[in-house]
Amino acid sequence: MGQPTILIVEDDPFTRDLLARCFAKEGYLVDQAATGRQMHEKLEHRKPTLILLDRALPDEDGLVLLRQLRRHSDVPVVMLSAYADDADRIAGLAIGADDYVSKFWKTEELIARVSAVVRRYRPTEADSNAARRRYLTFAGFTLDTEGHALSDSSGRNIVLTPAEFRLLCALALAKGRTLSRDMLLDALGHGADAPQDRTVDVHISHLRTKLGCAGKPADQRIIRTITNVGYQMADC
Repeated sequence: MGQPTILIVEDDPFTRDLLARCFAKEGYLVDQAATGRQMHEKLEHRKPTLILLDRALPDEDGLVLLRQLRRHSDVPVVMLSAYADDADRIAGLAIGADDYVSKFWKTEELIARVSAVVRRYRPTEADSNAARRRYLTFAGFTLDTEGHALSDSSGRNIVLTPAEFRLLCALALAKGRTLSRDMLLDALGHGADAPQDRTVDVHISHLRTKLGCAGKPADQRIIRTITNVGYQMADC
């Protein structure tokens, strides 16, 4: 599968160099950017396995950059921030960060958390061509993205509405990652500026019933609620 590539976006040269050396020792190919503009320039030429993105950059807020990324890319992003409050962390996760780590980190913990995100994502990366992404599998189910069909382990067809199909595709493609309600509204074609009603919640409830996990304990559900953020398909 090749060496994973990490793009470190950090304006402080000492911190950036330290991170680069740490990840290089762990077998990563390392690329670096000091500003949001440099990050975009790097991404025009190469898609990394993961982006380690500083929250505070001289030319742009890291959360703004993350929002820009999520409009066109599913590359995993781990935010690195000196802001330690829950509200900031939740905001990052809601926009689409895969993890949010305080700058007061221990190197070992940061490497472990980044590596965990890479492990979750790389199977999807390997299936990036359209032919191999036609069939998405999870928890014994098979989703045919071209045939708009869902079947269980016995081959029984499960009828989905168009909205349910679009939501399930989005969750299955991002398996193991949290999708915010805004991201799921985008999947439905409503746009992030749509009123924050219970549209997504209602469709998720119907999907859970059809997948046979309604009423089960939270940790046994295929589609899990991430409080104050959105939903996640369990990595199973």
